[in-house]
Amino acid sequence: MKVWAYDTMKIIYFFRSLICDFLMYFLMISLGILGIPYALISRKNTYQLIRVYCKSVFFVLRFVAGLKVEIRGNVPKEPCLICSKHQSFLDVMLLASVLPNFRFIIKHQLTYLPVIGFYARKTGCVPVNRDKKIGTVNKMLSALNQEVDRQTIVYPQGTRVLPYVKKPYKFGAGLIYKNLNQKCLF
Repeated sequence: MKVWAYDTMKIIYFFRSLICDFLMYFLMISLGILGIPYALISRKNTYQLIRVYCKSVFFVLRFVAGLKVEIRGNVPKEPCLICSKHQSFLDVMLLASVLPNFRFIIKHQLTYLPVIGFYARKTGCVPVNRDKKIGTVNKMLSALNQEVDRQTIVYPQGTRVLPYVKKPYKFGAGLIYKNLNQKCLF
């Protein structure tokens, strides 16, 4: 009897996560495409649209998957560097939903994605080509210096890392910190 109940719960959780994934991407495509004219007006509008998307996904997670999203602590309003752990797309949405003037350091391939790439460019995200080390670093630092009054988010390990997995930090976060000369939050 217990095995049957456990298997049933696994199936239910699987379908709930499938529904959440579908709705997350559906919202991304529909809000992303419908919001293009609004986002073209200003960066402020772009941030508003991104926050609507994030809050919509949080709503779906709450009522479909039973997951509650919480933001704890003080959210920085001033320009700073934020070195964050990266486990999933959810941590990107958490930061984007609360930071007033954010930009991410992103892998350059993301700029080619139809919806994500458009909004990454509109918010001033800085693409990095990890294959071209020296040229990329100089381009990145130059782009970061053009607008220093922002919250810059970097994932110092350079990729998604599962909880409790130890992966070394890349040198880029240190260079960004030294170059921006701003407070760094971990």
